[in-house]
Amino acid sequence: MTSDTWIIMLHQMLFQGMFFAKNVVLRRRLNQPIRGFNLEANLSIAFFAIFIGVALWLSLGLNTHRATGLAGGVAQSFSALLMLASLGIGAASLNDLGDSWRVGVIEEQQTELIERGVYRFSRHPYFLAYLLLFAAYTILLQSFLLLVLSVIGFGLVHGMILREERYLADKHPADYERYRQRVSRYLNLRKAIAFFAIFIGVALWLSLGLNTHRATGLAGGVAQSFSALLMLASLGIGAASLNDLGDSWRVGVIEEQQTELIERGVYRFSRHPYFLAYLLLFAAYTILLQSFLLLVLSVIGFGLVHGMILREERYLADKHPADYERYRQRVSRYLNLRKAIGWTPRS
Repeated sequence: MTSDTWIIMLHQMLFQGMFFAKNVVLRRRLNQPIRGFNLEANLSIAFFAIFIGVALWLSLGLNTHRATGLAGGVAQSFSALLMLASLGIGAASLNDLGDSWRVGVIEEQQTELIERGVYRFSRHPYFLAYLLLFAAYTILLQSFLLLVLSVIGFGLVHGMILREERYLADKHPADYERYRQRVSRYLNLRKAIAFFAIFIGVALWLSLGLNTHRATGLAGGVAQSFSALLMLASLGIGAASLNDLGDSWRVGVIEEQQTELIERGVYRFSRHPYFLAYLLLFAAYTILLQSFLLLVLSVIGFGLVHGMILREERYLADKHPADYERYRQRVSRYLNLRKAIGWTPRS
């Protein structure tokens, strides 16, 4: 077995060990079911087993596309940090939940709404621990297959989260609404800003010439040209967004303030053009440096950006219910391509 196999096995022994120990102890103490047999939970549990199995299988083989030397060492170190974070967040979640821990939703039971500990920073930290696990194994093994599976896994986890949120909103309507307004679904704004800083820092480090896997010749020139176009688009859209927002610009949502609903300028083509500018930035740096690590970070970044967008949309729907609904029906969340290029279909 390779060192990567041992690392994944050790991580799984700790991560799953905490999970099973919590289930056994709580089941005996409560003397009632703690496992909900709903579709979301069943699919996700099966997927987690598949993902871990694929990761172990890949770790046994010789992956000739992995970065070596300093670049490989950084990938291993970063994946190790993500694994430690997933263990820490997972353990804190299990501890803070106490007797409210359940595997899936059990509609006929009512558990306490937990707002203490790690739940002050994320509404779903245990699911966040799984997302960190996906990212850690993908970066460690530098596998495009694991990256695709991670995206699928995020969709399944998100489905479980939505099911749980409906349950909590039903059991604790007023308290959960206040909690939802205060705490982000995955990570708060400061964490997202920290991620943007990390992404840019990694990109700068890779740009120093330590990435030996870049394409050269015509392919390299095409990659550089395309990334340059994306960077220019990112700058243009970002600048237009800041200009069009005027006094309505805020960094994050401030619930107690009411800003104007902006529909002019670049906001005619996208409801969130400034966030779109960040996504273009992610793509530009990833293509320029042809880095698998940046590709993984870009996927994570998209998840964080999407979470910020959903938070902002809830705010706008609350402050401008009728106007925002009409605007939402007319303009796409990210980009209305036909409208942006001025093309309209023939009737």
